[in-house]
Amino acid sequence: MYILISAFPSFPKNIIEIKNDIKIHDIIKQFIGKEKLPFHNFIRCMYNENYQYFIEIFGQFKEDLKVYKRLIKWLDDNEYIYIPFLVNSEVKNSESSGMGFYKKVNGNVGNMPFSIYDHSIIGMFMDYNALIQEPALFSLRVQNIKEILKNFNELNEKLKDFIYNYHSRCNGCNYCIQRHLKRTKNIKPLAISVEHNNKKFVLCSINYVYSYSWNTLNDKIVDGVIAYLKLMEKEHNI
Repeated sequence: MYILISAFPSFPKNIIEIKNDIKIHDIIKQFIGKEKLPFHNFIRCMYNENYQYFIEIFGQFKEDLKVYKRLIKWLDDNEYIYIPFLVNSEVKNSESSGMGFYKKVNGNVGNMPFSIYDHSIIGMFMDYNALIQEPALFSLRVQNIKEILKNFNELNEKLKDFIYNYHSRCNGCNYCIQRHLKRTKNIKPLAISVEHNNKKFVLCSINYVYSYSWNTLNDKIVDGVIAYLKLMEKEHNI
């Protein structure tokens, strides 16, 4: 049995030979029947849309599985919505895929709740891109960073330490004022100065569009992620 896969360029001849197996026939029917599964379900080998494949898959990448499982359990226990995404949300490539756990902030969610430009959610997102040297990426999505930083002194020590260790310092890139620069040159970056452990530092007001990202997880990061999400839930009455 041969199947033509014209949209999958990684196969030189775009043809896959499949053995005459009844189970495989049943799988193929899902993609050629009246109610077709998306093509990327096929190339990801995700034949059951009710099964959370990515939770198991990402667990295989980490040396400390306990840390990963603790984060997933907390997200699940606190009713964060699980969503898999089989292609990169921005460029629709076949090399990137992942999952997210999110909550709505204002009751509305865009078409791509894993997009960095969707400001209606908070949560944790995990991406895997086969073309990158360190392919796994774990990202915390938050909102209203400016307000959080303005009230930095009111945060608990755990959150202060988290922001001190992982928040981006202002490097003068002017991304935060790029639109204003078209109208006037007399404007300074919207960075925010804070003090912690007797040290002053200047923080980015958008932090790469309201997110923190890591290539691996540890207890310190997960503790901070949970503390930050608890703060977000309180701030937005979720």
